[in-house]
Amino acid sequence: MCIACGWKPEASDSVFSDLLKDNPYINAMQEVMGQMKKDEATGEYQKLPHDNTPWIAAASYLGPAFLYTYFVKGKDSELIRFHANQACVLFCAQVVSSVFYRKKIPVIGNALKKATNFMFFVLAFIGARAAVADDKKPLPVLGELNLTILK
Repeated sequence: MCIACGWKPEASDSVFSDLLKDNPYINAMQEVMGQMKKDEATGEYQKLPHDNTPWIAAASYLGPAFLYTYFVKGKDSELIRFHANQACVLFCAQVVSSVFYRKKIPVIGNALKKATNFMFFVLAFIGARAAVADDKKPLPVLGELNLTILK
């Protein structure tokens, strides 16, 4: 589609449709124009509002931030509630493991503590990545426990 005049090639215009079909520059321009909305009153194009829901859901995995995302931002979004619950399960597991390691397991306690902390970091990253991808995929191991702590 022409940005200046709005002309679109007809299906019968095979020369133009073949030329424009796989052109990455035209595809990028159409994607940008798809994010714009024409204001009927002024005739100008305005950018559509951006949906921050996946990023807010990903922020749930930043320690106890799941409380804020669930109770403040999660009212209207099932994605935020899902990931806040997953982050809550992960946070509770971290608290339990830190209490467990306070007893100081002899010989392998320090190495085991570092390994579980790394595992929790990786699980938080996996959960945040799924949230940004707008996917409600449970966390490996802990997410499959199907604990619904926040309802």
